[in-house]
Amino acid sequence: MEGEPAGKGYRSLAVYRRCVERINTAWPDFLPTRSDRLRRGGEREKAAEAILEDLFIGVLDWIKGDITYQVGFADIVLRRNLAKHLVIEVKRRGIEFDGSVIE
Repeated sequence: MEGEPAGKGYRSLAVYRRCVERINTAWPDFLPTRSDRLRRGGEREKAAEAILEDLFIGVLDWIKGDITYQVGFADIVLRRNLAKHLVIEVKRRGIEFDGSVIE
């Protein structure tokens, strides 16, 4: 990062380097699966949820038990040790949100 001495930024951390390596390794396998899910069609929101599950488990190293579906108004909630890390509401293309169309 700018303004940081060489080797002192987050990019020098071993955990960061392992994470980037894991993502770079898993990404090529994720892309065909994603394309296949998009091509099959069906219910768009369910396909999007399946793609996100593939991303979180296969690429970002979450475990299936950390992913909860249909919690309140959220489609997906990622949590560890009861702490919510990410709340997702999946929308299909072309719906209106705050007066603008999502593409």
